[in-house]
Amino acid sequence: MAYLVKRDATYYVAYREGGRGSPKRYVKAGKRRREAERLKAVVEANLLQGYVGLPERKTFGEFAQTWLDGRTAQVRTKTEDLEARLIRNYLLPEFGQSMLHTIKRDRIRAWVAQIVEARSRWVARRCLGLLKTILQDAKGDGYLRENSAWEVPLPAPPHREMLVPSVEEVCDVLGALPERWRPLAFVAALTGLRWGELGALEWRDLDLEQGKLHVRRALPANTREVGEPKSWAGRRTVDLFLCVVQILLDVPQISELVFPGERGGHLNHRWFMKAYGGRPYGASGFGYAGTISGTSTPACSLRSARGRCM
Repeated sequence: MAYLVKRDATYYVAYREGGRGSPKRYVKAGKRRREAERLKAVVEANLLQGYVGLPERKTFGEFAQTWLDGRTAQVRTKTEDLEARLIRNYLLPEFGQSMLHTIKRDRIRAWVAQIVEARSRWVARRCLGLLKTILQDAKGDGYLRENSAWEVPLPAPPHREMLVPSVEEVCDVLGALPERWRPLAFVAALTGLRWGELGALEWRDLDLEQGKLHVRRALPANTREVGEPKSWAGRRTVDLFLCVVQILLDVPQISELVFPGERGGHLNHRWFMKAYGGRPYGASGFGYAGTISGTSTPACSLRSARGRCM
């Protein structure tokens, strides 16, 4: 029903849709015989089921580049750069020259296992998640009839024990920080705002009379691009404790930003973390970064708000 033809180191699948006497058709299968055999089997199966033709042919590398070009308007620059690195370092070396329809489940599983062994479960999870998204879009564009990666399970994430500091340990950090940065750390501890949300916070986002803080924008760490919050749930209103309101009332309004940098612009995340993030304070040994990530839990925030801190 179908057979392989090799021309200039490239395999083609030849077949007739209408039987003997009908014109021959050729489908490019790539340079690997194994993939050509798989395509031949797909062609024969489609012919037996009465399908005429196949989805449009395209290699994964060609589609991935087109897909990535279209992501610019959909995601932040930082996310786009991360996806580009994953595609370049992990997806293209394995699937770049393969035709989209030849990427099968068993091959994807083996590829994921290799990444887990060579790198980590986190890297494997990100790579597989990205592959699922790309193949799903390829399916929607008519290049695939099914997404072979869709049912491949994500590797289980490694267990990490979260170190949650006590209120006393938070106090050690707040007391040791320079006075200029104490309001920033205090607000972070009692509101759970992300760094990017704090860095983009403006005075117009505060309603101190009502005790409300409106999260409307964010500045991702190590970037200068202010945009929407990280997720749809990130755009929210936070109720402020009375002690937080008092702290914010005492902050001088030298800029439209609540927590500006030394020169009045946005606070540089890399500089701040280098200066204060990893430094241990007091007997706890916690730095700013570890302490604030722990105090975002509601229980610790409530205990702090009852006056046990500062």
